[in-house]
Amino acid sequence: MGLSGIMLLLACLVICTPLGAAAGAHSLHYNLTVRFQGGSVQSRSFAEGYWDHHLFLWYDSENQGSAEPRGPWAEKPLGTESWNTEMQDLAEHIKNLKVTLADINAWQEQKGGSHSLQETRGCKIQEDNRTRGFWNFHYDGEPFLSYHPETRSWKVQPSSAQNLAMEVKNSWDADGMQSKDYWAHVHGELCGRLRRYLVSWKGSSHSSGASAKGTLLSPAVNVTCDEASEDTIHVTCWALGFYPQDISVTWHQDGEPLSQDTQWSGGVLPYGNGTYQTWVSTSIPQGQEQRFSCHVGHSRNTSTGSVSCGEPGGPSRGSQPGESVTRVVRGENT
Repeated sequence: MGLSGIMLLLACLVICTPLGAAAGAHSLHYNLTVRFQGGSVQSRSFAEGYWDHHLFLWYDSENQGSAEPRGPWAEKPLGTESWNTEMQDLAEHIKNLKVTLADINAWQEQKGGSHSLQETRGCKIQEDNRTRGFWNFHYDGEPFLSYHPETRSWKVQPSSAQNLAMEVKNSWDADGMQSKDYWAHVHGELCGRLRRYLVSWKGSSHSSGASAKGTLLSPAVNVTCDEASEDTIHVTCWALGFYPQDISVTWHQDGEPLSQDTQWSGGVLPYGNGTYQTWVSTSIPQGQEQRFSCHVGHSRNTSTGSVSCGEPGGPSRGSQPGESVTRVVRGENT
């Protein structure tokens, strides 16, 4: 039997075999996020792992390059072999995600700006004990590409970036093994991993704070700067660690909101422990920073962040959700 035959056999074993010991619905999925800013893909990346929609794994590439167990599963670890598998899998997919984001920027007519690419992949066990894998991509917060197991092919999602999504799809279709690899990974590896974790974590509590859902958390607000040219500064307003996910982030000049076509956003994405993050960027004339401010509205609370470009770069994760950021933002809650 050839390699492709073995992959299909593994997939069929996962899909077609009833999971009698795991009655009820269960899921395992991962969110990976990379960003493009300042003319290149940023080195910093984020990843989260969710078991039954509860956070069990958090990864920040600036945190010594190691993932951290979260929630009840921190007290019931996977074991060295399984954790190493998680880390190797994350590293490989983050690497590929960065390559894809770099390709997307190369295909754009207007290069530069700030963009994000998020990958969500996982497996679900249905109520009838059958499994179904899923794999989706979001670009700047909009649906981008999704994998269809029935046809083993990628589908372009309607969005403002669907032409770019088609470029990616065509590139992947040209590589005959790409869809086969994804099929084997989703239905073979991820669904198999879900079954193993069901055994390892049987009886684990899902109610000991693994998720922030149901708790109102205000965002930490941060403004960062990158010099775009001699006369222009690229500023980004970050809102980090908030729940629920409904939020408004807008740049203002002299107290008036800028038009939407002068601002761009990465959409609302997962941040950690069930919370969310978002960012909105714009370009401003150098030397006129005092005229610009970022306004963040969340659950009837408003924060205002002023521009202070003494420390350019990406967002700091030193502040925890709900804490104020004083290093580059002077904000007030009203």
